Amino acid sequence: MGFILFILSLIVLLITTIQIPTKKTIIPFDLGLGRKGSLTIAIPPRLRAGDPANVSILVSSTPDDVDGAYPKSLDLFSRFEIGGIEVEPKGEIHATVHPDGTLLFNWRLRTTQNATFTGNLWLFLDQGDEDPMLVYAREVILESHRFLDLTYDLVRVAGVFGLLIGGLLSISLIQHLLKQLTAK
Repeated sequence: MGFILFILSLIVLLITTIQIPTKKTIIPFDLGLGRKGSLTIAIPPRLRAGDPANVSILVSSTPDDVDGAYPKSLDLFSRFEIGGIEVEPKGEIHATVHPDGTLLFNWRLRTTQNATFTGNLWLFLDQGDEDPMLVYAREVILESHRFLDLTYDLVRVAGVFGLLIGGLLSISLIQHLLKQLTAK
C-alpha cells in the first residue's frame, strides 16, 4: 500500500512540475525614425492555477540611420492589463533602448482560478511632448487550469507528503525484500 502511494505521488509530482513551453512570436518593426528592429512576444499557451507565469516583450533595436540625424536611443513604455489575474508590475513600464540594443519588458502572472481571461498588451514609443506612438497592441486570451480542482502548488505539497508517507510505509517492504535477497 505504501509503495503504491509512493509511486502515485511521484507521478503526480512529475506531471505537475513539467514546464509548459512558452509560445514566442517575432514581429519586425520600422518606426520610420532611422530605427528598425523586432519584437519577440512570449506568452504562455495556458496558465496553471497557483503557479507563476511570465508574459514578455523583447525589443531588439537595429539602427538604420547613417547620417546620425535621429535619436541615438528610444524611450519606450509598455503596459499589460488583464482582469482576474495578479500582474506584477502594475501600470506602465518605462525604459530606454539604445542602438543595437535589446530591452525586455516582463510581467509576472499568477491566478488561483480555473477560467479564461482576456486582456491587452501595448507597447508605445514616448515622443516627449507629442502623443505616444503605438508600436504594438495585442489582445491576449489566457486560459487557467486546475489539477483535480486544486491549485498546482497545493497538489505538489500533497505529492511531497504522499512521497514521505509512502516512503515510510514502504520501509518494512524494502527491509523484507532485502532479507529475502540476502537469504538466497
